[in-house]
Amino acid sequence: MNLQQLLYFRHLAETEHLRQAADDLFISPPALSVTISRLEEELGSPLFNHVGRNIKLNDKGKKFYSHVVHILSELDDAVAEVKATDSTQSVNVWTTTNVSWGDVFADFIYTHSGIVFSSRMVDVSMLSQISQEEHPDFIITPLSDLSIEQYDYEILIDNDAPLLIVGPGHPLSKRSEITLAEVVDEPFVLLPESYSMRQYVDKLFAMTGYTPKIFAEADPQLRSKLIKAGKGISITTEWASHSYILSGLCFIKITEPSFPRTQVIAWPKGRHLTGVGQEFLSFITNYMHSLTV
Repeated sequence: MNLQQLLYFRHLAETEHLRQAADDLFISPPALSVTISRLEEELGSPLFNHVGRNIKLNDKGKKFYSHVVHILSELDDAVAEVKATDSTQSVNVWTTTNVSWGDVFADFIYTHSGIVFSSRMVDVSMLSQISQEEHPDFIITPLSDLSIEQYDYEILIDNDAPLLIVGPGHPLSKRSEITLAEVVDEPFVLLPESYSMRQYVDKLFAMTGYTPKIFAEADPQLRSKLIKAGKGISITTEWASHSYILSGLCFIKITEPSFPRTQVIAWPKGRHLTGVGQEFLSFITNYMHSLTV
């Protein structure tokens, strides 16, 4: 019995779908099936029942799964503790909305010069494909982007409300509130579909029953330039509106539909947080709390 077998078994037990588990593990379904079969042979008992084309964890499989989860959690803790003794202290953060957190990250770097800090903006799709080996210390993202049963998390913003973005010369620029139905005929400049904010906007429109008239899809910088030039309007949230990229634009509260986001900082469930990790978690939660006091 080896570590790879345990890792593969755990993932298959959690998905109960051979092809999905194989895709997630970047191996072929036959290769995964052979690995599990060899594990079952070594244990002298099947761990799954086959129900048609589906597989289900049986009673012995469930008992074995509980032990495997504990073993792998202990191993993660051991690795984390060893890394914590390294002379180089570091923290690695992934976000799906990196430009919104730049000021927070900068303040952490300014006040923690002995810690090597790195951040990376990722597509939402990457959050479901992270292996244990490459998983960052933390993920900062809307809660809706995560499979919450796989993560522990702290809420950073619990009511991040939607805002309409217009240029300073736009006829709507003096409005303080608006409904999304009022602007469905306006040309929209939206982020690409891989962005978390774009998926949020799509859900927002789905709630109204309207389809936006998309003038262009652009990255955050180009989106801002097009809106300033009067080529279209867009949608963001209250927290993201503080980004330097959106400076000089006008923001209008969207009252209908009401669909606020919850922003969180998350880490794999049960993972041991190093001293540096605890320090960063404490810093960012206190930072966000100070903004609401």
